[in-house]
Amino acid sequence: VMADHIKINGLSVTAPISISPWPTLDPPETPVSQPVVISLDVLHDISAAGTSDDLSQSVNYSEVSKIAARVSTEFRSSSNTDPVTALGLADEILKQCLASITLPITELSVVLELPKAVLRAKAASVYICRRRNGELSGKIKFGIKGLLAHTTVGINPQERKDKQPVVV
Repeated sequence: VMADHIKINGLSVTAPISISPWPTLDPPETPVSQPVVISLDVLHDISAAGTSDDLSQSVNYSEVSKIAARVSTEFRSSSNTDPVTALGLADEILKQCLASITLPITELSVVLELPKAVLRAKAASVYICRRRNGELSGKIKFGIKGLLAHTTVGINPQERKDKQPVVV
């Protein structure tokens, strides 16, 4: 069965996050509202919706967006002593969005970006993908987007005098 991609990219919300996906020496004890950017990818065969012009055969991306935004603003850890993490939030978004979709989708993935998590980078991120039955599909991935580093670049002596900005 072919699966099409229904993508929701760059949904900007604020979420209470206690710690970033990166270890820190002194994480805050209480969640701090900070900007997060959510991107979702739903794998679902939309040929039935396209052939019949029946939108009930496709995923309602507006509803999925609303659920992701609501979960982001309302999410709390399972116990009051556990920190609210980007990974925990991303997984909760996945679980609640999966529960809301009644169609036989193949899988759902989420990328949660934290634009303020890393000082010299555009964002830190976490990626999770789950199959329709809720099982993880692949590995959970953590990343840094647009890390700015100043370094010496070049092989000739005149090129090696000044450091240049490099985006990794």
